[in-house]
Amino acid sequence: MDILQSAIRTYASGPLLESDDTEIQYMNHALYSVLSNHALEIEDMVVTSDPGEDSDDILMIKYILSRMTCKVYVIISGGALNPDERFEHLKRVFPEFEGAQWGVQFNNIIFLKDGIIFTERIRRFVNCGPCHSVTLRSIFDRLNENGGRIITVGANSDGTAAGINQKQTDEGVLKDLHWNEYLVTLNNVTIENLEVRVSRYVLMPHPSRVSGPYASMPAECFDEIVHTTGMFFASRACPKRLPPKLVIRINEGNSIIVSQHIDVMAYQGTPKFAYGLELINKYAAISPTYAIAESAAIPLMATALMGGVYKEEMFGFDPKDKHAKQTMACLTTDSAQEFISNIRTLEKFTPGYDLLAIILAGR
Repeated sequence: MDILQSAIRTYASGPLLESDDTEIQYMNHALYSVLSNHALEIEDMVVTSDPGEDSDDILMIKYILSRMTCKVYVIISGGALNPDERFEHLKRVFPEFEGAQWGVQFNNIIFLKDGIIFTERIRRFVNCGPCHSVTLRSIFDRLNENGGRIITVGANSDGTAAGINQKQTDEGVLKDLHWNEYLVTLNNVTIENLEVRVSRYVLMPHPSRVSGPYASMPAECFDEIVHTTGMFFASRACPKRLPPKLVIRINEGNSIIVSQHIDVMAYQGTPKFAYGLELINKYAAISPTYAIAESAAIPLMATALMGGVYKEEMFGFDPKDKHAKQTMACLTTDSAQEFISNIRTLEKFTPGYDLLAIILAGR
């Protein structure tokens, strides 16, 4: 119980600064506005995106980018999936993109394959996915020629590399290569990062909570949102296999998000709450530090309260394993069905990181 209460004090307290709270309110309002059929007006821009990973990429393309009047160049990332596979994924979920081709304007969007040299005059770059070092260099060159603005997602506050989106996809593998090296060569370019202290509190709404096209999203798209949210709840980083700093980074982000969905202490005295405490103690037993155990406590308890039962000594799965993500492979088969069914009924899901980045680009 002590670990859980400590976790609640650490991760469930909400924004620390009044300015952050104001920004969160603005971003929440703006997100609901664009999802309710209000088109953003932004100058022409280039966006890197990796459809086929988390759901926010295809949501961004469908519900924000395709509705704008400006020209948008969308560079589809390589990496774990190649650009053709990612492009097909987008078309399968949203058949209205079926006629889109590489390099040919499709309504207001021109889809480009990762690895190309970008040659268009552009003043705005939104970094929602990794890209090849050749592509990255060419985008930065265009910005140097024209000045402008970069919006980063998952970077440090100064725009330097911190997450997947700042990696390069050379040879089809995500690598830390030239992001920081190229960044220091920029002139007359401003950089703004989508800060997690804001984005973690701006969650994607359930389709039933919004009017407009978002309310009738395809089943496969909704399933992606559900499975991503389920992963945030149930899949804990393994302290036996990963560096402590990475384990805490993954778990603490999930704790902040999950704590917004459920008040775990409201279920004290129930069998599921008792099971949740058992899970927390088991995870603590394999954790080298108290901080790691604390970082996982809220999602573990929330998963138990949502009906999840973990397989023995299996607290998570590889987020790149699509089948594991769809089936919640760390949970027993029967409990996974109950757990996913309960996730479907949430009023909100995971943060809309990529959608929020486009909103930020339009300010």
